[in-house]
Amino acid sequence: MLDKYDAHENHWLKLTFAVKEKWGWPYVRSTWAAGISTTQFSESFNVFLKDYIRSDFNLNEFFMHFERVLYEKRYKELEAGYALCQRLPKVKATIRMLIQMGNVYTKKIFEEFQNEYFQSIESDIEAIEYGETSTIYTVVDVGTKHARKVKMERDGSLGCNCTKFEREGILCCHSLKVIRDVLKMKEVPPQYILKRWTKQARDETVQHIKENDIEVDVKFQQASRYKTLMIAFRAVASRAAETEETYDFCIAHLATLGADVEGKLSAHFGVGNEVRNDDDTQSFEVECEDVNHVVQPKGLKKKVATSKGKRRVNASRRRRVY
Repeated sequence: MLDKYDAHENHWLKLTFAVKEKWGWPYVRSTWAAGISTTQFSESFNVFLKDYIRSDFNLNEFFMHFERVLYEKRYKELEAGYALCQRLPKVKATIRMLIQMGNVYTKKIFEEFQNEYFQSIESDIEAIEYGETSTIYTVVDVGTKHARKVKMERDGSLGCNCTKFEREGILCCHSLKVIRDVLKMKEVPPQYILKRWTKQARDETVQHIKENDIEVDVKFQQASRYKTLMIAFRAVASRAAETEETYDFCIAHLATLGADVEGKLSAHFGVGNEVRNDDDTQSFEVECEDVNHVVQPKGLKKKVATSKGKRRVNASRRRRVY
């Protein structure tokens, strides 16, 4: 553009071209960006902000509504995490590598990985160049006829000139072709699995550049712990319900576990710091019917029912029994 339109004296174009390493595709094509362009991120976030913030807000109103934005984002993240626990990924074929990554990746990332895997099946290795320190494989897509160069070093590490792994952190179909057909691997090597895209991405404490722990919202931490406990207890309950012996064992230890938890909380916060009403006190003792094992917690308030209400309750009980 500078040469074609003789715009070398244009101040803005000169400054823009001077920093071409920061925006020019030949320079940034290997830069990690999680697959999102800067304009795509800003536009989507601006649309999201318009639902909460207006231009006529003062500074106090802005921060008050911005807190709502953060809570909404965190809540959606918790919803996505809960959905991962409830729904299994849709694996199109019972292949060992797909099953492995279905258990590791989040739903969206696994769908993209699965598409790359099936594209690798339709690709061909047309040429092999042997060098002193590396081997280069020419992988061609059958549909598009695009050729890509996959370089394998002596230590077995792979790199493709499409730079998908460097930009998005997911193996491309060309590298998967070499892993499957040349290296004969049935699973993805650990060095090609970024924790950022896994279901355990938040298991460890996040640190900034000075290696200090980053403090997060206490409520968010509590919700995260709650989600982890729900997953663990749901797995135990699923196994314990299979036999009468394991079921009775869990019920017998439930009261002990609840008492221990209350003791730990009292020691942590201090008895004097806890303000509780008698009506809010919960008991961990359970009553169980011998027929269908319906767990009923004690200590809950009972509403005074009218004659019509009693008939509705009796009818609902009959429906549950049948």
